[in-house]
Amino acid sequence: MKAIGIDLGTTNTVTAIHHPDGKVTEVVENGEAKPYTPSVVGVHTRKTGEEATVVGQDAVDGAGNATCTVFSVKRLMGRGVSEPEIADVRKRFHYEIVPASPEDPTAAIRMGSTVRTPPEISSLILRKVCTDVARSLGGQVTHAVITVPAYFEVAQRAATRKAAEAAGLKVKRLIDEPTAAAIAFGMREAGTTGKRVLVYDLGGGTFDISLLQMVQDQDGRSHFHVVGAAGDNWLGGDDFDHLIVDKVLEEVRDRLGTAPPDDQRFRRAVKEHSEKVKWKLSNQDFAVVNIPGAFRMPADDGPLIDVYVEFTREQANRMFAPLVARTMALVDDVLAEGNFTAEDITDVLLVGGSTLMASVREAVIARFGVGKVRMGVKPMECVALGAAILASTETGLECPSCETANGDDAESCQNCDHSLLEVGSDDGIVIYEQTAMALGIAAIDGDNSDAFVEIIPRGTKYPLREPMKKMFTAAARRVRIPVHEGVHKVASKNRVQGVVEVELPEGLEPNSDVEVSFNYDRDRVVTVMVRVPGTTFVQATTLHPHVVDDRPPAADDAKEDLERSIDLVEDFLVRFDSYLEPFHGDRIKGRLVKAKAAFRGDDSAEHRRFNGLLLRDLDSAGLATTLYYADIVADRAEPADSERIRRTAQTVREAHEQRNEARRAHAEKILRELIERELRKLSGDTMADASDLLRTPHSATSR
Repeated sequence: MKAIGIDLGTTNTVTAIHHPDGKVTEVVENGEAKPYTPSVVGVHTRKTGEEATVVGQDAVDGAGNATCTVFSVKRLMGRGVSEPEIADVRKRFHYEIVPASPEDPTAAIRMGSTVRTPPEISSLILRKVCTDVARSLGGQVTHAVITVPAYFEVAQRAATRKAAEAAGLKVKRLIDEPTAAAIAFGMREAGTTGKRVLVYDLGGGTFDISLLQMVQDQDGRSHFHVVGAAGDNWLGGDDFDHLIVDKVLEEVRDRLGTAPPDDQRFRRAVKEHSEKVKWKLSNQDFAVVNIPGAFRMPADDGPLIDVYVEFTREQANRMFAPLVARTMALVDDVLAEGNFTAEDITDVLLVGGSTLMASVREAVIARFGVGKVRMGVKPMECVALGAAILASTETGLECPSCETANGDDAESCQNCDHSLLEVGSDDGIVIYEQTAMALGIAAIDGDNSDAFVEIIPRGTKYPLREPMKKMFTAAARRVRIPVHEGVHKVASKNRVQGVVEVELPEGLEPNSDVEVSFNYDRDRVVTVMVRVPGTTFVQATTLHPHVVDDRPPAADDAKEDLERSIDLVEDFLVRFDSYLEPFHGDRIKGRLVKAKAAFRGDDSAEHRRFNGLLLRDLDSAGLATTLYYADIVADRAEPADSERIRRTAQTVREAHEQRNEARRAHAEKILRELIERELRKLSGDTMADASDLLRTPHSATSR
C-alpha cells in the first residue's frame, strides 16, 4: 500500500493519497462516505453495562454524556496535567483531565472506567481513518506523512509520532501544516522561484500563520524555506461559534429573567445551531437559531421553552471583528519580524475551514489585495493533499557520494556515512522549516538560578547542517541537563521537554568545562551530545520527551494553599457577588462548600484538586474576575497608572449598575487592556497571564 497523507486536526482529520502516474491527488472518503472524520472519541455504556469506544461521527452523535466524549484532544498532546493550557481545556469541555498515574504527571482523560493519554486517544482516530482508507482503496496502510502545527513543540511532535506508532503506522515524516498546504497549492511547480508565500491557516480550534520563500535551484529542485511563523492555540472556528452561543444564552436569559439550565443536551443543540448560523451568514444576510422545545424550566413539570434568536450578517460581522483582528495582528507580527510588508508577499494561501467565513476572507483580501489570495484548493483538504504528495515521493534517499539507496529515515549513508540531511526526495522537494521557539537548558547564570540558556535560538531553520553548542561548568561528576523549549528568559516559564543525565569520567577536575550540543533532524527529534574538551569523552543521547514534574512534594503545603484559596474566594464573593452571572455565582458558592469539606479532611490530593478548581473559578467569572484583577494590579502599579485603572474600573461598575451594556463592554475592554499592560510592566514580560495573580496575590513583583 502506498503511503498516505494525514491531517490530524483539532476538529477534523483528513486523509489523502497521491497517484504519481496520473498526477492525481485526492482526499479519501471515510467509512461514512464523508471527506472529513471528526477528531472525537467517546465511550458509550451499553444496556449490558459494557463500555464501547466509538470514534468520529459516532462519537459526536453520542455526545450526550459529555464527560465521556473527548473533543480537541490535540490540545493536550505532550502536556502535563498542571500546565496552564490544561486549565483552558477544562474551562471549555466537560471531560475530566487527570494525571496518567500517581507517578506520571502527563495529562490524561478519564473515559468511563479507564484513563487514556492523548496519544492513545489520537491513535484511535488514526486507526479508524487508516482502516477506512484500506477498505476504500484495498491494501493495508502502513506508512504516512502526518502534519502538525508549526508551533508544536518537541514533546507535542513526539506525542504525535507515538500516537501513529500505537496505530500501527510508520511515520515517514512529520511536516508543518503550512508547508504541506503550500505543496498542495502547487508551489513546487516550475515558475514558482522567488515567490514569497503567506499561509493563513484558521482551523476549528487553532490559528497558524507562516511565511515561506520558494526557490528552485539549477537542477530544478524546489526549496521551501520557512522564514516566519506565529500561532494562537486558542483561536479558531469554535471561538466564532461561542460568540453566537453566548448571544443566544443572553437573549434567553433576558427573556426569561433567569439563566437557562446547565443542560448538556440543550447546550449541545445551541452549539450545533450556532455553527450553522455562522456558515449561513457568510452567504446570506439573515439567519436564525430556532430550537423548538429546547429545554424545560427547572421547576417541577415546568414548561418547555422554545428558543428563537435572529442574527443579521452585519451583526455577526461586528461580533466576529475582534477575533478577525487578532488573526491579522499575528499576520502583522510575522511580517514585521522578517522586515516585510504586504507588498512583498506574492501569494496568500487560505487554509482551514474557518477561512470560508466571509468576514475572514474579506479581511485578508483587504490587507493583501484580491489578486494575491489563492482559493483554488479546498481549505479543509489542502493540508492532507500536500502531505499525500510528500508521502508519495518520500521513497528513499540516494547518497550523493556513493549513490547507495538508503531508507527515508536515514540521516547518513549506510555505506559511506555521508550526511543525508540535505538530500532531497525523489521529485526534488527540499524543505527547511523553522523553529517557533528556542531550545535550551535550565542553568545557573551568575546570581540567576533559573536562567534559560538558549542553544538553538527561535527562528532556526532545520534540519541543521551541524549541531549547535554552548559551554557550561560542571559542578559535579553527575550532570543533569533539563531541556526546555520556549521564549522566556526564565527557565521555569518555559516547558521542560525532558531531562538528560550524564556521568562524567572519573578524575575530572572540579568545575571543568563541558560542551553541550543540540541537533534537530527534519522531524525535530533532538540529539543531545555532551563532550569534555581535552578528553575523549563524548556521549550522545536522543531526547525522549516526557512530562517532568520538577516541583518539590507539596503534601505539607497543600492544605495551606487550599486554606488561602478559600479565603480568596470568600473575599471575592463579599466584594464582587453583585457582578457575577447567576451560573458563575452558583458554581463558585457550590464549589466553596465542597472545598471547605475537603479542607477538613487529610487527603492532600483533594486539597490540591480543590485549590486548582477554586483558582480556576476565580479566573473565569467574567466581569467579576476583571474587576478583581483590576483591584490587585492597581495596588501594585505606579500612582498615575493605578489611578487610571481605578477610574476605568469605576466606569465599568457604574455602567453595569445602569444596565448600559454598550458602555460597560467598551469600558471593560479598556480595563482588560490596562491590566495586561500593567502585568507586562510588572513582570518584565515573564508573567504568563493574569491568573498568576491568584497564586501570588501579595508578593512583590520585580520590575
